[in-house]
Amino acid sequence: MWGDSYISFASSWTDVRLKVQFHNGTAWLPAKDIDVNQANGRLAEKLPQGIQKIHVGRVKKSGSDVVDDNPVGWLLEIL
Repeated sequence: MWGDSYISFASSWTDVRLKVQFHNGTAWLPAKDIDVNQANGRLAEKLPQGIQKIHVGRVKKSGSDVVDDNPVGWLLEIL
């Protein structure tokens, strides 16, 4: 039996905004914006039960955001 599942994010060089969306096997849940600050530790998000797909994309924090090539690390954990 699986326990709780988490996805976490980290950025090393600059603050970034991600758009994250989960699919529960029937439908996509509403997308949410997650701000990942480079000065902080990993930012963890507990996954809802039954998640089968995860979309993660980088989006601009503002109209002046030009950091298009900053990598963002992610980790999927099942406990």
